[in-house]
Amino acid sequence: MRVSKTLSVLVSALMALLLCNACAVKFKKIRLDAAKHVVPLTGPDVALDKEVLYSRASGLYDQLKKVKLTANITRQKLAPYFYDDKNLNEFIAIYATLFRGLDFQREILQSYKIKNIIVEENGVIGLVDINLKGKIYFIWSAKVHEIQKWEKRDGIWYMVPQIFPSAPPKKKWFKNPWRKTYDEGPTT
Repeated sequence: MRVSKTLSVLVSALMALLLCNACAVKFKKIRLDAAKHVVPLTGPDVALDKEVLYSRASGLYDQLKKVKLTANITRQKLAPYFYDDKNLNEFIAIYATLFRGLDFQREILQSYKIKNIIVEENGVIGLVDINLKGKIYFIWSAKVHEIQKWEKRDGIWYMVPQIFPSAPPKKKWFKNPWRKTYDEGPTT
């Protein structure tokens, strides 16, 4: 049986589209509305606070670049950027889940870019607008754009991890009336 060239080209194009769709760039935006309600601090001290906060945030993500997030040695490197072990453990758990969900290769951060820093009116809370990038496959990558919260304690900026909002569950367009789930009451 002989297959026409047109059919083989169409099948090849369909296979290429399916492969590209499976490996498409993933992008997640987290807490971007956090900066809308903030009254930024102004004055000469703010520039120094922003510079110190920028160096702290850069230091944290420089420690994470090209290193597995859940490795024990990474944990020791990240400890100075958190006020206590509870915050450090939450950060590792939250970002490991996020990186796995976006299929970051081996949970490794490839690069980051700090876009903006806002110090709140009280001078104790800082918001860091950052982009994180991780490699998925050969040329595909995943990106996270988020606003992170930092707190100033005893003159030092510490990161306060926040759980990222999960997407609402997708509604099923068809529900089998004969299938009973555990959260439903008895059918009559």
